[in-house]
Amino acid sequence: MPFFRQSKSQPRWPGVAVAALLTASSFADAYVLPRYIKPSQLLDSYDYVIVGGGTAGLTVADRLTEDPKTNVLVLEAGNWGNMSDNLMVYVAGRSGSFTDPMWPGLQSVPQPNLNGRPGNVLVAKQVGGGSSVNAMMNMRGSVEDYDRWAALFGSEAQKGTADWSWDGILPFFKKGLHFTEPPPELTDNFDSVKYDASYWGDSSEIYAGWPRFYYPGVTPLVEAFKEIEGVEFPPDSGAGQPGVFWFPTLMDPRSVTRSYAGSGHYLNVNATRPNYHLLVDTQVRRLVVDDALCAKGVEVPVGNSTLVTVKAKKEVLLAAGAVHTPHLLQLSGIGPKKLLEAGGIDVRVDLPGVGQNFQDHSNLSGVNITLTKLASIHPNPRDLVEGSEFQAWAEEVWQANKT
Repeated sequence: MPFFRQSKSQPRWPGVAVAALLTASSFADAYVLPRYIKPSQLLDSYDYVIVGGGTAGLTVADRLTEDPKTNVLVLEAGNWGNMSDNLMVYVAGRSGSFTDPMWPGLQSVPQPNLNGRPGNVLVAKQVGGGSSVNAMMNMRGSVEDYDRWAALFGSEAQKGTADWSWDGILPFFKKGLHFTEPPPELTDNFDSVKYDASYWGDSSEIYAGWPRFYYPGVTPLVEAFKEIEGVEFPPDSGAGQPGVFWFPTLMDPRSVTRSYAGSGHYLNVNATRPNYHLLVDTQVRRLVVDDALCAKGVEVPVGNSTLVTVKAKKEVLLAAGAVHTPHLLQLSGIGPKKLLEAGGIDVRVDLPGVGQNFQDHSNLSGVNITLTKLASIHPNPRDLVEGSEFQAWAEEVWQANKT
């Protein structure tokens, strides 16, 4: 994980680590009884205080609490979301996707290419963060993406601090996921289902599995791609190469449920780790920063809005996501001076880049395409999102035999 580090000759930044790891997780059986502390059980201090119980925060907490002598507190603004719908995977991208608790009222700045119209920004507000609401789909970018990171941070990599290239990150991708081979009924029917286990790991509580149901229309679709010149078929969906491939979904094949950070990095390990504390429904107000500009703790509301300070003996780690991590820094006086002064916030560090240059994928809705010859064929892609009869059938089958 990247840490702020500076030499003694430079001004000291707050002792804050910003975690942004690419992982996810799940196991339904462990999800039945969520275990977390109450405000009255808060300790005065912890070795590490992690702000944000999402994908990154819970992953880091899991790693740190492997040492029984290290105690960790994770503070999460949300709760557990919809426990049942969150786990079902009979329609990838439907259950738990953008339907559970989200941060309300988040909008982008006006978009020039949309005639100045702003867009909604979807950010999960629950344990597990984005991994609890995502579509459980493709879990890696392309080789080119990560090699560009390496080119950007080349000087740091040359010093031995990090290697952000594809080759440098791949071992951590493998560590973060437990891959299971596709079932025979899938490989027997689709020669396009290729995989290479060397791109995957097998020791994580985060699972990448394969569906037992497939649409018959996939076969002619893949065959059509084969006839298009230049279309490639990579050896594995995790190879970071463009082309046509069938990727595993983020699900635990044993239970056929969503695999995400809430269970894989908390519930599956917490029962044996009294040093791992999670406090939900708690939004951190600000960082407590000392005169040397080192973060020493966080300020949180407890009970009837009483503010208390929880101290960090070693570090405060920010894992509140791409939107709320810079927001919290700004509330703590770290950010663009002009913006902070306009908000009546005492400036601790004038850091113009905080909260700037946020970019995200766009999601276009409201476009309807009618395929008349497809209307009588069921199931079809439209049934996934609009067919209540199909969805009811799919849920019934999933509840009965997890297919």
